[in-house]
Amino acid sequence: MLTKHPRRRTAMPPVIPGLDATDRLVVGISEMQESYRGLKTDKAQGASPWKYEYLIPLAPTVPFVGDAARQVLESHAWLASSFANGDLPPWFYFVFCAARCVPLRKCAAQVGVAEAARPIGISCALRRGLTKGVFLNKGLRGEIEEYLFPQQLGVLVSAGGTKLIFGVRELLENPSFCIAGSDIYNAFNEGDRAEMVARTLASSSGLAPLARLFYATLAPKYPIFVTGKGGGLTPMGRDGETGVAQGSVEAGVAFAISIHPELKVLDAELRPYGGGARAGHDDVRAVGPPHIVFPAMQRFHDALFARLGLVVQPAKCECWIDEAHIDSLDTHRGLVTRSHLLDGVTPYYGVMCYGIPIGSEEYIKLALAGKCDEIACISTKLITSLSSSHKQQLWLLTLFSTARKFEYFARHCYPDQARDACTRFDAIIHTQATHALGVSLDDDQLATARLALPRRYRGAGLRRMVDIAPAAFCGAMTQAVPNFLDIVDEPTGTITQRGMLELPQVALVVGRNSFLDMRAHGWRSYLHLPRPGLPRPLPPPRQGQAFLRCWLEMQQEAGVGAGAMINADLPTRVLHLPPEEAWPMVRRDLTGKPSLNMQKDLTEDREAQRFDALKMRINALPRGDRVVHLVRSIDRNSSAWVAALPIGYGACTIGEWVEITARFFGVPSPICVGLAARGARLFNRDIDVHGDNIVAATGQSVTGDHISKLRHDPLLALLAEVARRMGAHARTEAGDIFASVLASNQAAYRLFFGGVGRRPGPKVDFYAEYDHWGGRAVPRLFELKTIAFCPTRYKDTDGQYPQGAVGRRADALPGERIKELIKLDRDFFHTPAGQTGPMEARALTFCPPGGDPFTALAVGAFGEFSVGLETLVADFASMGARALRGRTGAPSEQLARTALLWKMRQEIGMCALRGHAKVIIARARMENIGGGGAAHGGADDDGTEEWAEGVYHQRQETRSWHEAA
Repeated sequence: MLTKHPRRRTAMPPVIPGLDATDRLVVGISEMQESYRGLKTDKAQGASPWKYEYLIPLAPTVPFVGDAARQVLESHAWLASSFANGDLPPWFYFVFCAARCVPLRKCAAQVGVAEAARPIGISCALRRGLTKGVFLNKGLRGEIEEYLFPQQLGVLVSAGGTKLIFGVRELLENPSFCIAGSDIYNAFNEGDRAEMVARTLASSSGLAPLARLFYATLAPKYPIFVTGKGGGLTPMGRDGETGVAQGSVEAGVAFAISIHPELKVLDAELRPYGGGARAGHDDVRAVGPPHIVFPAMQRFHDALFARLGLVVQPAKCECWIDEAHIDSLDTHRGLVTRSHLLDGVTPYYGVMCYGIPIGSEEYIKLALAGKCDEIACISTKLITSLSSSHKQQLWLLTLFSTARKFEYFARHCYPDQARDACTRFDAIIHTQATHALGVSLDDDQLATARLALPRRYRGAGLRRMVDIAPAAFCGAMTQAVPNFLDIVDEPTGTITQRGMLELPQVALVVGRNSFLDMRAHGWRSYLHLPRPGLPRPLPPPRQGQAFLRCWLEMQQEAGVGAGAMINADLPTRVLHLPPEEAWPMVRRDLTGKPSLNMQKDLTEDREAQRFDALKMRINALPRGDRVVHLVRSIDRNSSAWVAALPIGYGACTIGEWVEITARFFGVPSPICVGLAARGARLFNRDIDVHGDNIVAATGQSVTGDHISKLRHDPLLALLAEVARRMGAHARTEAGDIFASVLASNQAAYRLFFGGVGRRPGPKVDFYAEYDHWGGRAVPRLFELKTIAFCPTRYKDTDGQYPQGAVGRRADALPGERIKELIKLDRDFFHTPAGQTGPMEARALTFCPPGGDPFTALAVGAFGEFSVGLETLVADFASMGARALRGRTGAPSEQLARTALLWKMRQEIGMCALRGHAKVIIARARMENIGGGGAAHGGADDDGTEEWAEGVYHQRQETRSWHEAA
């Protein structure tokens, strides 16, 4: 890292002529609010004790109450302005600009190859927050984009990398054009700082004020620290004297401005020949005829060295041209290498453009295969480290990290070239997912299909890259191609939006203003579709062919191309459109901000069709099939395990985890499949492969067995805990509600409150007083039931019953409780039939308008919730939303409620799923019960004792309502 931070070659002048004459940078309170609210707490800490967690609370969405607190952001805005304009003492900038250097690998380690690293400078969290506030000024951002666009696409350009890649490929439609790239050694850290400031000052009147910030932060030779052996910071031995710290907020803008004059000259030299130069930060790519490109690139390199001290290494630069014109390339490329990849001993040529391979088809496939090799190595390490001890953590890494490592390539490479690599990547992910889940889905086609569907469609959300690629490519095309050309207001001829590839041959192919009227123009020109009265067009460009092919294949998959949709009643967002009119629908987030996302629209359409096809396959199964009940019953709460973090109620032991995943996908229980194979019995029942029989066992067969309460009691305790968190008064096993009524009867008193032989009185599972609308707290009675999978609960007619088994059980529960109270009235108070006794009257005092005195809360065998439980959780979320917004600074109360609701569902859902898994594991491990012999589990610690004796289980001796009555 010392060589990456050279000594200063040119002294920074004490005074920059004209600097004081520029306008001052002004940072307002609104910019600081946006800056602090947008900070990410998962970012690394810099060379100071400041953390992003200290800054985020300073910009809450709910105004501070105290006057002093309200002035905090005003003070920070003043500090940001003073810092940006160089008003503070020199020693302050020396200390404030200190950075922690973190070396990041540029590529995977290779045997026999020197390891290359990129020095990332992480500065103080406060400094980053203040600097972000400077660049959030909309006027300044507009000036930066106006100056750098269209040559520089890596700074403040939405989807700039996508536009760069597709723009370069569009220019390479001319087979005689070559592409050449520059390799600037240590680009960010080598530039001459004085020249950077001078160029910023001379750039434009709107950008000149930035020279104040650059001079203030680049003048000092600030210290650089690295992580020492003890984890603390230690001086690296070299100060930051040249260039800009890669990773700092201002680094990209400062570097782009410094090289922009030379980049514009390079682009201007290539434009007359139909070529151009585009850059993503320091990744510069030039396209055009070889005899023009290479002399222009050499002049570009010489100018960078002469004026900024940046060194370009010709031997590390790369170029490519179609094989038919290779002689022209070899004649002019000089020392610039033809980069290649070997397939055995055969070289195939191409280049990397912003991380994406461009070149011969074989080169692209080899590059993608190499990426798959890297991912396979990562996957193998994860499986080796975690599969035997931390399956839940391995699943989370699979779903949120490893499974997304190839999407950038699938999005920007032609789908036909990436198909083999996507297939291999899917195989890698499937293997990792199998280890993570702890169960194999290979023999169950329905389970495999559900694995790739999102949670809203009864799946686990592990999408296949083969399925993602076509939609991702079309989404990238929608971001890039419509931005190739300027958008012109035809009556006035005014340019309303600048294009990044404004060239005559591109205008001829794309068509001016084509995407302003999709019905009349749209993609017709770019796809070269026939139009009435015009001669048959030439074949479309390669990118247009790929877009057309992907769109038609996706429509054919959904049944559009063959006539009617698979389900004509199923609405679609975009797939019903012909390819020439393909355009995303306008979306709005919870804050009302509009956005366009073609990939998301296509994915939703295709997944809706796939789920509809899955339902058709499910409906074709025999009545009573377990899979039919499973898919019809599960809801969003059944899949709480998919995104559950291994903390609190979400932390599963391995035994619990594999039982939860097996039950969700409908495959045999890992602990029960062996017992069922050897004919083991429990509670006089045959153990089935799913463990349903031993969970459903009730009555005399399980007298003295309290394992069944592992499902009910922890869930009840958690509901009470959640209610208290939200400010409600709640308690469980409330026996005093009816005790006062029973105590007034002597016979009942002796039976229920006497000494020896007394019986427990009727108890209410869950009592709570709350009203989330902010009015008077209303007392309510809740009864919780956890049901098992058995024919008496899950019936063939569930498809016609609202909410199926849990809905039926919840509807019946209030009536059952009232009947039990009526029986007590008759037995002890001799209440005539048809009249209301004291016990029933007591219950009716809790009856809400138009409702029952008891609200039923039911949780099914697959973790599904009843309507009552969903409503209760939603009420709690509404109660706590305002307080949560005040604590966290959420943009709106609705967003706070959504976050709270998701958190509660995760907790309660995981508690229910873990409880069911615990019952299966504990009962399968019981020995010599029901004459069935021993039932031994595996050797791993499934944590049964932890659950039964820990915070999730209340050891309370309770009896059924029937026994109490």
